[in-house]
Amino acid sequence: MIVLVLVLATLPVAPARAVNASTGLRVSSFRVLYGQRLSITGRVSTHLAGQRVEILAQPLGRAIARVATVESRAGGYWSYRAKPSVQTDYSAQVGGTKSRALTVGVQPAVTVSELSDGKLAVRVLGARSFTGRVVELQQPGKGGSWRTVVQEKLTSNSSAVFATTLPTSKVRIGMSVNQAGAGYLGTTSHPFLYHAYSLTIKPSSYRVLFGNPITLTGKLVGGKRGQTITIFQQQYGRSAPMRLAKVHTQEDGSWSFRIKPVIQASFHAEWSGTKISPTVKVGVQPDITVRELANGHLLAHIYGAVGFKGRQLQLQQRMPSGSWKTVIQKPIDYKSNALFTTAPASTTVRIAISVNEAGAGYLGSTSHPLQYHPGG
Repeated sequence: MIVLVLVLATLPVAPARAVNASTGLRVSSFRVLYGQRLSITGRVSTHLAGQRVEILAQPLGRAIARVATVESRAGGYWSYRAKPSVQTDYSAQVGGTKSRALTVGVQPAVTVSELSDGKLAVRVLGARSFTGRVVELQQPGKGGSWRTVVQEKLTSNSSAVFATTLPTSKVRIGMSVNQAGAGYLGTTSHPFLYHAYSLTIKPSSYRVLFGNPITLTGKLVGGKRGQTITIFQQQYGRSAPMRLAKVHTQEDGSWSFRIKPVIQASFHAEWSGTKISPTVKVGVQPDITVRELANGHLLAHIYGAVGFKGRQLQLQQRMPSGSWKTVIQKPIDYKSNALFTTAPASTTVRIAISVNEAGAGYLGSTSHPLQYHPGG
């Protein structure tokens, strides 16, 4: 029995046969947004922990290179978090055995912010500049598709500004794969609700007596307190509007401004040069005063921003029906006066000027009615 043991101990021991390990490879996504990470996972064929796995990457246009070495966990599982900046082929190697390669596409990252003036500021981020490329402002279309509303070219820093007149609606910014260029996929921003701005204006009256004020009011719909509204006025006979005033909005976006027009004028308001209100026109009536002198004569005076010399004022009498009848006409002198030396018997009268006699830039006008008593 002892001899047998000794014989066995002297027999040569055969070496263990080497096992060639390999690994599979998976990616959590075949596309990733620039600046974000994805997971690369696999399992070595030996199912053993502690196996060294080399992670290989080949960005578009570059040579393949090892980017990391990881060790397998229990069961042979391993993982790696990658952050590709451009389209990249990934593979894994255990010993001398390399896995198949998987390609991961990269989408440029699009940031969008709504500026205080209602414009949209866009920037596209990637590993290179996108200056000169085109981005699109898109709205939902039929069947869940998106339609392009307007395009802008990216300037320095791969940025652009959209000045849009869209109503409040859902929008997004997109860039096609052709515009993104080599190494990048097409991309879009997250959809977001664009808050449209609009600007209104309204006069307290569309006609005013010379020397009296009107109030212009309006609202920057979608606005807030402290935003600057510029009011423009174009007087009759002027070739272009002129800046009249700047006002600031209240909490709800409302604004107001008080003015005394001296001749027919058109008004509009602007905000940030992108939102323009409709234009409103205000007509001006000359102001006519009349008084009865001690001798029974009637003295009329007309006020306006221009001279009315030579124009005709009318003495009108109220008829029993309530209508007014012109009984006498007198020319206006250089002092803007007209003297009526004769008048009807005791009755209600007024002084009037027709729109044709008032002339360009003025409406027709009348004085207040006067109870006339001949001889005072």
